[in-house]
Amino acid sequence: RPALLGAIAELGNADRVDLLRPLVERGRAAYPNDIEFFYLTARLKADDGDWTGVRNLLQQREAEVGEHPDARGLYGQALLELGQVELARAQLAPLYRQYPDNPMFARTYAMILLQEGDAGEAQRVIAPFASRPNANQADREIAQRAAAG
Repeated sequence: RPALLGAIAELGNADRVDLLRPLVERGRAAYPNDIEFFYLTARLKADDGDWTGVRNLLQQREAEVGEHPDARGLYGQALLELGQVELARAQLAPLYRQYPDNPMFARTYAMILLQEGDAGEAQRVIAPFASRPNANQADREIAQRAAAG
């Protein structure tokens, strides 16, 4: 398991999703109850834009997802993408409070706040990330939307 997860992480860092997919599938087959492989499978579905698939997969293990921050964040993002803003907020608000320096959690939480019409709070959440010299373009776009109200 550790070697397989290590190889998956390295391929992910190298942006080699083509080689990563079969390893994730092998992990799911070898460790069918392992939440890490559920998460990685859901991550691949997200990369494909299959947000319903992400939600459905992670819903199967909702209790374990709640204890896996990355899976919980992805679950919240899927809910947001599917228009379930209140449910998305229930997943992301606690994650953002616990991990305020995590850009993925902040980005998704800021998007939720924008959907709810709270541009001021969205700006406060995303500003530390959007103002960095090496800021992610998505963070800058969220900050611009928040500033526009």
